[in-house]
Amino acid sequence: MKKRNIIISVCLVAVMLATMLVPAFAALGDARADSKVPVIQVRGIGETLYDAAGNEIFSAGNIISGILPVLPKLATYLTDTNNIDVLIDALKQATTSIFAPVMYDNNGNRTNVVKVDDSTAAINTDSDLGFTPSSEQTLAYMLAEKLGDDQSYIFTYDWTADPFEVAEQLDAYIEMVKDKTGADKVSLCAESMGGAVVNTYISSLSPIFDAGKLASIETVVMSNAAFNGLEMLGQLFTGNTDIDGEKLGELIKQEILGNSELSSLIPSLGLLTTIAEMADQIMLAGQDRIYNEILIPIFGYIPSFWTLIPADKYDAAESFMLKNAGSDLKYTVAKYQSVVSSTTLNMAKAQLYGANYYNVSNYNRYIAPVTPAANWNSDGVIETINTSSFAKVANIGETLDVTYGGNYVDAKAEFDADKDTFLANNPQISPDFVVDASKCAYPTQTWFIRNLGHIAYDMNDGTGDFYVWLLTEADNCTVESKEEYPQFMYYDTSIPMLMTWEEKAEMDENAGGGITIPEITLPEIPGLEDLPPITIPEITLPEIPGFDAEGLLGAIEGGLDSLLGGLGGNGGGGMDLGGIVDTITGIGGMIGGLIGGLDIGGLLGGLLGGGGDETPEEPTEEPTEEPTEAPTEAPTEAPTQPAPQAPVQNNNNNSQPTTGTPVEVEGGNFNLWLAVIVATLAVLGILVVAL
Repeated sequence: MKKRNIIISVCLVAVMLATMLVPAFAALGDARADSKVPVIQVRGIGETLYDAAGNEIFSAGNIISGILPVLPKLATYLTDTNNIDVLIDALKQATTSIFAPVMYDNNGNRTNVVKVDDSTAAINTDSDLGFTPSSEQTLAYMLAEKLGDDQSYIFTYDWTADPFEVAEQLDAYIEMVKDKTGADKVSLCAESMGGAVVNTYISSLSPIFDAGKLASIETVVMSNAAFNGLEMLGQLFTGNTDIDGEKLGELIKQEILGNSELSSLIPSLGLLTTIAEMADQIMLAGQDRIYNEILIPIFGYIPSFWTLIPADKYDAAESFMLKNAGSDLKYTVAKYQSVVSSTTLNMAKAQLYGANYYNVSNYNRYIAPVTPAANWNSDGVIETINTSSFAKVANIGETLDVTYGGNYVDAKAEFDADKDTFLANNPQISPDFVVDASKCAYPTQTWFIRNLGHIAYDMNDGTGDFYVWLLTEADNCTVESKEEYPQFMYYDTSIPMLMTWEEKAEMDENAGGGITIPEITLPEIPGLEDLPPITIPEITLPEIPGFDAEGLLGAIEGGLDSLLGGLGGNGGGGMDLGGIVDTITGIGGMIGGLIGGLDIGGLLGGLLGGGGDETPEEPTEEPTEEPTEAPTEAPTEAPTQPAPQAPVQNNNNNSQPTTGTPVEVEGGNFNLWLAVIVATLAVLGILVVAL
């Protein structure tokens, strides 16, 4: 008993000493507020992985080598689509071949060596990054410009490894940067899965024994981070799949065409729905084999994926995915659950020792439609409710009153009656009535950007500048600290440019008109009268600075006249040499018109931030379909001050998939013109093949 009391007394004294040291560490941070603090980016999944011999694991060659041997099996399946076992055999063989170097056994062990690129060198302004202005490396370069040489770093790691091992590597990396730069502190920018890594790192630091390390964190910025998990992965790990053809079409428009105005240029949504239904049928018929022979042994035993499971899905996911797992892996997974469940407390711990904490969460993007979570609002990869630490977020294409009902119905009526007054009285409701930031764990330290995709930084559109400010200038800031960066911002995909909602409203008010290219139906081709008519749908093109839309339309009309004249040939006898020449001339005229309609200098100025007169039109029609499942209790609202608090559980109040209004998507006018060219060339390709 006496020995136990001595131990307890020592622990209490240690806690008291640690508590007394906190103000000292905080004061030290204040004294160094004006000094340079190096920044470390902790990125997410996608880092290039290599085997022991230095060969890239997921190279195009390796992927093709994994797919080619199974083509005969796929051909066999296509001759008899009822034989699902043949298809599953092919999928199993291909995925096992591709992922073999990173696979673990059922106890969480791996014998293969996996390497990553050395990242000990700083990113400087003269570094040969081989990047474009919109790549992930942009932010590192901008930070180097702001802070000077040897102050900007990118931490690389094996994203399939045990996150606790990666956290140890991050700890060593932080010490390396501090030694190299002579700095006492570092700032961390956690991107995507990097949020899970930083969360694990902070969780592993003891307030008693690691107080110095906690105090050496100047700022933590969570950039669309996976520190609360992904609902989509949680659904998949509990066997809850649902492939949605309609949302698959929206995802294609979002990621490929970049503008919802071009919906008629993609394949029929009916076809996509049919494909989705077929995939669902295959999944239902072969679910046991697909999970037990592919998903569980290949992905279920990879430790890092378990840091991406939401806290409220862990028990069900473990029961479903780890039926045959060993005790070591189950123990490790239980540790991950503890980390994810205490995310809010972990961030509070960092702030208690003087760190700035900021969170950025993007929304209004479709996510992969493979689970019932496909209707949840997201940045295209992670659901916004999770990246924001549990803001109330309406389903994609809906508003809060439609998704949740309740008090939001009355609030929406007030919003519609007098929007300005409502927003002045309720500043934590977004101007599109989609996000309620008051439900965040840290509502005054969380920013939301509509339309911006997952981990997107640019030198010229304002997004990079925003993150540079958070990481290098913002000190004890809130969403009210800088007028230029309010809590809710709008990313105009047509310029592109980050702006306030007030700036967007002003642009809408001053917007100029665009031009409409009418629907064009190509005439029947002699000898091919049985082909269905080919129609290029009507398209309304917004105005772009420096773009001669009238000149473009005239050139296209002239090019089409030449093209159709060439296709008409010699009066029913098909195309002769002159017709072919005319056809080529027509194609050249159309492409020349597309290029000739561009004032390159003015257009580049508009695309790279020189301004614009019009942004994509906001949806005006309110969705009428009610959610199929009533929302439940809201997530616990955390205090606005960075004080320790109980863990915020993910109550996931979004309903089952419903149909909402269209939403803007990223890509902008440049993608619109590109899509016009692609669509035109596609029609020409059909004609060439037919002829």
